[in-house]
Amino acid sequence: MKRVCVLGNSHLAAVKLGWDQRAAAHPDLHCDFFGAPKNGLAEVVFEDGFIIPQTEEVRGAFAMTSSGQEKVRLDAYDSFVTVGLGFSMATLIRRVYRDYRSDGHNNLDGDITLVGEATFRQSCTTMLARSTALWLAGHLGSAGVARILIVPQPLPSEEILEADDAVMDAPLWQAAVREGDDASLDQTMKEAVQALAAPGLGFLRQPPATRAGLLFTRRDYAIGSVRLAAGFEAVHAKNDVGHMNGAYGAAVIDDLAAML
Repeated sequence: MKRVCVLGNSHLAAVKLGWDQRAAAHPDLHCDFFGAPKNGLAEVVFEDGFIIPQTEEVRGAFAMTSSGQEKVRLDAYDSFVTVGLGFSMATLIRRVYRDYRSDGHNNLDGDITLVGEATFRQSCTTMLARSTALWLAGHLGSAGVARILIVPQPLPSEEILEADDAVMDAPLWQAAVREGDDASLDQTMKEAVQALAAPGLGFLRQPPATRAGLLFTRRDYAIGSVRLAAGFEAVHAKNDVGHMNGAYGAAVIDDLAAML
C-alpha cells in the first residue's frame, strides 16, 4: 500500500472528489487530503517531523479536509502531492504575460514591455519557482521526503472565451488565443517544468482528455465544481471558470496513480 498525502488550496476539492470516485480502482493507494483556501498552505511550519498550521483558520481547514487531523505527520506517507498553490498557467498570464511580451509573441498590444524570448521564459520559470507549491516541495525535500509530485492548477474553462472583462483576466486569455500566442505560452510552461524538475520532484501534466486546446479546460469539467471552504458542499457560482469538478479530479487521480 502506497501512502500519499495530498496538499492543496481550493483546487484540492476537485481532486478529493475524484478520489472518492476512483479510490476503488486503485486499491494499492491510500490518500489523505489536507487543504486550506487561498494561500493558507504558506501559513505552516515544518517542525519535529510534522507540518503544523500557524493559524486557527488553516488548522480548522486541515481538520475538515482530512477528517479530523490538524497537522501532517511526515513519516506517515511515502509520497506527497501538491495541488494548485500558485503553480499554473494563470500565474504566468497574470504575473508575466500581462506586462511583458517577447519577440516570439504576436500580441504586442497594450502597455507592455518587450523583452527577449529567453528573458520572458526565464521570468516565467522564476515566477513558478516562487509558488507555494515549490516552497512546500523544497521544505518536503529538505525533510527527507523521497517522492513529491506537483499537480498544476487547472487551466480555465473554455467558457472564459465568452466571458466579460470582469472574469479572471478574460481579455488576456482571449487575446492570447486570438493572436496565436497559445502555442508559445504552452511551450513556456513545458520548459519551466523541465527547468524545475529535480531528483524526487515530478510534475503532472493536465490530463489531455480534459483539455480544450492548449490553454483551456473543456467546459463540462467546470460544471458543478464545489468550494473547499464550504466543506465540499456548496457549488461555485456559474461564472467561476477556474475551478473544476469531480470528473476532472478523477482524471487527475488516474494519472497520479500511474506516476506514484
